[in-house]
Amino acid sequence: MTGNESAKIIYKRGRPWSGEWTTWYPDGSKKESGSYKDGEKQSPWTAWYDNGQKKYVVHLKTI
Repeated sequence: MTGNESAKIIYKRGRPWSGEWTTWYPDGSKKESGSYKDGEKQSPWTAWYDNGQKKYVVHLKTI
């Protein structure tokens, strides 16, 4: 995302993504985890520091 975007829709094979989404650090530990519905983030999203300690849990508000 750029500084001008407030949200970004994720597409897979031309369709908005729905399902779980997880990213990892190079060592294989979880970095961020959450889910998408029709390409938009759904609550909650959790992130961890590279040492495995929980960084945050965010509950998104839908408009």
